[in-house]
Amino acid sequence: MSATILTPDIIRHRIKGATRDLIRLCGGIERCAQLTGYSDTQASRWQCPGETATIPLPAVVVLEADCGLPTVTSALAALNGRTVAAPESPGDAMRRSILANFACVTAKSAAMQSAVSDALADRIVTPAEAEIIARTIGDMISSGQRFHQDMAVIKARGGADLTEQE
Repeated sequence: MSATILTPDIIRHRIKGATRDLIRLCGGIERCAQLTGYSDTQASRWQCPGETATIPLPAVVVLEADCGLPTVTSALAALNGRTVAAPESPGDAMRRSILANFACVTAKSAAMQSAVSDALADRIVTPAEAEIIARTIGDMISSGQRFHQDMAVIKARGGADLTEQE
């Protein structure tokens, strides 16, 4: 199956359809005109298939913020084979940070242990081996500091529920 070749008419009709949905979600033409500062007539033209005028981007931003749904933005993304991701919640960001920083501390600790084990295998630590060990210790300390910061945030907030919430 071949991909659809986008023409200006296809793009305009897709934007018009998304604009129609956006105007409906925001309470109609009059309310959208009031929110955006455009006239009722102009706002009506944005959704009318027979008109060439499309909704201006500043109006898209205002109206999508009002209804909380990226209808036109999603349509534009879809025209280019993309999607719009939902913003993550602060809990998602914290959960991801804690888990990623813990994994990093664990990995850096394992790398340091491996470097020390390699150096001590023959019971002689060379300057090059000492340098490798020192670097892995520095990496472990840096990642530990990030993880330490996560724990300070958790303490300040009175704990953290790291279970996924839907």
